[in-house]
Amino acid sequence: PFERMKAAIQDCEQALKLDPAPAHAWNTAAYLYGRSALLFDQRGFDPSESFATAIAAYDRALERNPALADSWAGRGAVLVNLGLHTAGKGDDPLPHYERAIESFGKALALQPGDAITWVWRGNAEANRAQALKGRGADALPANAAARECYGKAVALNASSPEAWMRLGNSWGDGAELLRGAGKDAAASVAEAEAAYRKALELNPRYAEAYVRRGILRLAAGRDRTGPGGDPRERYRAAVEDFDRAPALNPADAHALPERGRTRS
Repeated sequence: PFERMKAAIQDCEQALKLDPAPAHAWNTAAYLYGRSALLFDQRGFDPSESFATAIAAYDRALERNPALADSWAGRGAVLVNLGLHTAGKGDDPLPHYERAIESFGKALALQPGDAITWVWRGNAEANRAQALKGRGADALPANAAARECYGKAVALNASSPEAWMRLGNSWGDGAELLRGAGKDAAASVAEAEAAYRKALELNPRYAEAYVRRGILRLAAGRDRTGPGGDPRERYRAAVEDFDRAPALNPADAHALPERGRTRS
């Protein structure tokens, strides 16, 4: 994939040398630079230059055609991934998430019915909430904004397991924030359970949804929040979820430490 990506980028750069005017060509180049940044990151190389080049290429596309919703959305996605990379290095990702949210806002003003862009904006808001939480700041408004975005996504495309899972994640994250503030999280846990249930109805082999639901149930069992009464029942349900995930996706390492915690 890496060699094919390099060849595609070279073709795109050659086309732009011959004719640097078309906005769609800059959009394609930006997408490829953004993908190459992710490949660099996965291989342990510094992707910073590729992220910067992708953002600059999206800016060139938007200079030529500010009405390109795909470019605004693509720019936002690159900024989210740059934020995640920045956070992984221990630096402040908030400016990247805030720029991403602005870009997604531009895209959605042009195409408000794009469910995928609503999911991506939700991701940016959810990551912003986590960054604010890490600072000790109030993350509940950002969490609520993420939940609203995912809610719009499932309203537009109710058959998307990912959108339902991410809606569940946002309710689960909100439950954790409420517990941290000494507030009742039972309603948020119930909403998260319902969203995960819907995701798994749509895709019964969705390993990540089982993991996230297991984490929710584990936390709810410890704090005695959410439906189910006896926390031991929630622990057993969490173990079942953690057991299912590796069977569906053996490469998913997230379930194994959580499964160990429920049995320790």
